[in-house]
Amino acid sequence: MVFLPRLSLNGSIIHIFNMYKFLIILSVIVLASTNTLFAQRRSSKRLHVVQQPAYVDLMRNYQFEDALKVTEKALSTTQNPIEKDSLQRLKKQAVRAMEMLPATRRITIIDSVVVDEKDLLSSIRLSEEAGRWVSVSTLFQPHSRNAISFGSIAFVNSLNNTAFFSIVEKKKQWRLHSSYRSDNGWNTPVVLEGIDTTYLAVDYPFVLPDGVTLYFSAKGEESIGGYDIFVTRYSPETRQHLRPTNLGMPFNSPANDYFYAIDQNAGVGIFATDRNQSEGKACIYTFIPSIEHVSAVSDSTSVTDLKAAARISSVAATQHGKEKEILKVRSQREQALQKTSAVENEIFFVINDETIYTSLAAFQNMQARKLASHWLKLEKMLRELSVRQEAEQEEYAHKRTERLSVSLRFLETKIKETRTELKHLAKKIRLLESSSKAQR
Repeated sequence: MVFLPRLSLNGSIIHIFNMYKFLIILSVIVLASTNTLFAQRRSSKRLHVVQQPAYVDLMRNYQFEDALKVTEKALSTTQNPIEKDSLQRLKKQAVRAMEMLPATRRITIIDSVVVDEKDLLSSIRLSEEAGRWVSVSTLFQPHSRNAISFGSIAFVNSLNNTAFFSIVEKKKQWRLHSSYRSDNGWNTPVVLEGIDTTYLAVDYPFVLPDGVTLYFSAKGEESIGGYDIFVTRYSPETRQHLRPTNLGMPFNSPANDYFYAIDQNAGVGIFATDRNQSEGKACIYTFIPSIEHVSAVSDSTSVTDLKAAARISSVAATQHGKEKEILKVRSQREQALQKTSAVENEIFFVINDETIYTSLAAFQNMQARKLASHWLKLEKMLRELSVRQEAEQEEYAHKRTERLSVSLRFLETKIKETRTELKHLAKKIRLLESSSKAQR
């Protein structure tokens, strides 16, 4: 603490003047520091405006060597540590892309369709045995989602009892999780151990029916642009997943690549990408999967041809000499999808004493058809509940535990409620359909 001496009136005026002088000098120093900071930020912004677009354009055109030169030139001239870190990351991306290009796989694409990105989920078709992708919001109630930050897409296996999705944990770390479905819905998510925690984003998981092989898309150090597709496998010995590896080209690109799946029943693989597309659009490619890693490189392959294969510049070029195989796979895929569609639409619904519908397409009233689809799902759920109840009743006869007792009471209540709902729903469907038939 500083004690000031007593001053006369004139002394007080001098003291106040000195105080104002001090404050003015302090303000100038602060202002100078602020201007320096703003200058640094403007310098950083200039890098983003000048260098970044040039780099992005070169990468998108698969001119990886030139993209590398752009970053190296910028690195040699900047002294800003923030700029250097950003440029180092871009440099690593370019180097990684250069290393991946010669290992580009030769694949046969049987189909491609461009859709709006918002329609991607509804546009992808998998057979029933492959499982399905759904929005995370359809699995978890709103109050659950508020407590945890989820990714956008979840994968549910064909048995409908295990879901895979991402969660943003503390410190904004993205981690893949799984959840098992029990009586009371989806259980507490469990992290998939062994997968790196440094991804900037991770989403779009897919698991093969073997329950071991996991594909997902992620942004981060191992990506060459936006989202890249990775694969890992679960090790029963370590109870962890192996270190994920980048699938490489042509599946990955400097753009966003996601929704990768192998539909073994249909005999095809699929993935989506926004490369070569206008804003808001994405392309879904269907290809013939191969266990053998066939490289696109040969003695006669030019750099231009290699880049075209990596970029998928021409679907027709991938199909050359594969016409018979393509026809066979297309037929297998169509049969698998028709079977899935038929199973989803099979129904045995009595309209009256003279009319019985065996498919949803038979309904003339659109609202009745929609309700009948819901009725069909409830019927399936009732069968599953009944089978489980029978199994637990048999187990309870030999082992009378409290857990089984509680579960059986729950099943009894749930079955009763479902039967009542089915009864009321069926009555409403008949009234709607009968009124439509009477009007015709």
